[in-house]
Amino acid sequence: MDASTSEFATDFIGIISNEKFSGLDDFGRTDFLRIYDKAKKNKSIKSITRHDVNFRAYILQVLHGKIVVVDRKLKTCCFEVSIPLIFSCGSLTEDGLVLFTFNIAPYQGNINYRDLMVLALPDEKTAEKLSEELNFNFARFAEQQLQTASRQSKSLSSLEASSPLANLDTPLTESSHQSSSVVSKAINEVLSCLRPEEVPHFREIIKKYNSGEQNVKIFAQKLVELLGPGRKKRLSYLKHALRAGDMLQFDSAIL
Repeated sequence: MDASTSEFATDFIGIISNEKFSGLDDFGRTDFLRIYDKAKKNKSIKSITRHDVNFRAYILQVLHGKIVVVDRKLKTCCFEVSIPLIFSCGSLTEDGLVLFTFNIAPYQGNINYRDLMVLALPDEKTAEKLSEELNFNFARFAEQQLQTASRQSKSLSSLEASSPLANLDTPLTESSHQSSSVVSKAINEVLSCLRPEEVPHFREIIKKYNSGEQNVKIFAQKLVELLGPGRKKRLSYLKHALRAGDMLQFDSAIL
């Protein structure tokens, strides 16, 4: 484990996907609880109380550039999100259960939709410690991004001049509602797990979807075939770069 990694015992309640945030208060307790209760009723997340929560089941790892939730028993990653894709986060207590949520950045195709990762923590003190750790990481990441902006700009200019792979950073939509850095980050999260010989295939899949030559169903199928079951979780990042009407079909195809 990296020396900069922090770990927190947690219970992973689940992911609330494709939630419509239009007209809602991002930090409002009432609005969140309405979304939370609806997700429990629909069984899209676990329904637990403070009496049956299991804090030995999962580990929340705060890494330098991302947040990861790991199943202790299976040693598998349940969810991960890069720091640039975290829109907001925070905790609240409901019926004695300390909930901590990560509000994931809006989708590229429709800024009214996004995902929520919901965890349960042992106590409010742990939630405060996690918040402090996250704030430190957010600040450190932002500072490093600022310090290296000039160098990165020069590097990207060089890349655009010499490599066709730079085209992968083009948003996969007719109009860009989302920050181009978020779209680039989403695509780069998939690129980072590919072997060199797989990158041209990935680029071709992106190109055919972007041009309209292949619909989202074929687009998703080709990506799943390329990444295989061990890496397909990474594909969830691409929701930040899809057309609005394609998100639900994409979700179904990569399950």
